[in-house]
Amino acid sequence: MAEEKTFEREVLDRLITMETKLDAITSSCPKCQSDITAHGIALATLEASSKSAHHRIDSAVDGMYKTAGAISAVVGAIVSGISFLLNYLSQKGGHG
Repeated sequence: MAEEKTFEREVLDRLITMETKLDAITSSCPKCQSDITAHGIALATLEASSKSAHHRIDSAVDGMYKTAGAISAVVGAIVSGISFLLNYLSQKGGHG
């Protein structure tokens, strides 16, 4: 248990050191700051675009499911009608 706490403390210390160094680098480099800001804006734009595409894809898939359902209902009705006619004709003696 003590070894785990020591390991966790070591990892946290290293993380704090890395964050401190990163903050120092970005604050001393205006170009880095503008790049980070530009990347943040690009990520936000990309996220909005992917949400829009996801919505369009969902709409298209929903339409395909409805079309497939309608087609299967029509085919089922036709097969049922043919089956009924064949059964009716065979009971009537069909060939006269």
